[in-house]
Amino acid sequence: MLFHREFRNFVPVNKEWTMKTIFKANLKVTFRIVPLLLILTVLVSCNSEHRLRSPEERGPLYDHIFERFLVIQNYYNTDQHDSLELVAPEVMELSKKHHYWRLYYMAWHLMGEDMAFLGEYERAMTLAQDMRQDAKKRNCDFGLSQSYAVMGLIYSLQHNYSESARCLKEAIRVFDTNIGGYFALNDLYFRYVENM
Repeated sequence: MLFHREFRNFVPVNKEWTMKTIFKANLKVTFRIVPLLLILTVLVSCNSEHRLRSPEERGPLYDHIFERFLVIQNYYNTDQHDSLELVAPEVMELSKKHHYWRLYYMAWHLMGEDMAFLGEYERAMTLAQDMRQDAKKRNCDFGLSQSYAVMGLIYSLQHNYSESARCLKEAIRVFDTNIGGYFALNDLYFRYVENM
């Protein structure tokens, strides 16, 4: 026996149904599914990391600093706040010394987010403003974007959604995909839409 899925449940097809009727019903289902598949495909492709490592981000020195960054990222993800604050300045100093600005600002960003989630809004805001000044001095759009993202998070946690959306919009505007990658940009868009 043939089955046709015109409604939510499977409906048995009887002999009175013609091929034309079945085709029309399948066409309705197709027009519902195809746009969803296209949207899903776009979202998946935007989430894949397209950023390639620059020549400066290769070699044993970079790998060592990146491993230290992964340690602070682990501290952040496991709520080990004291350890994060202890190790992050070391990673930032190494990154700064060797001009690995992506790791430098990402470590700073993690510290700011950690403070914000702990409710230390003034400390986090001071850190974000210092990061913004440092990024302006170095003319680093990625650093500016990271500072605005932290500010947007702080405002969002304080339920000031309009200011949060303004900061996140600025973070998106100055974001450098060559340094940050599309996954991070996608995250900023998500946060922005969430606060609109």
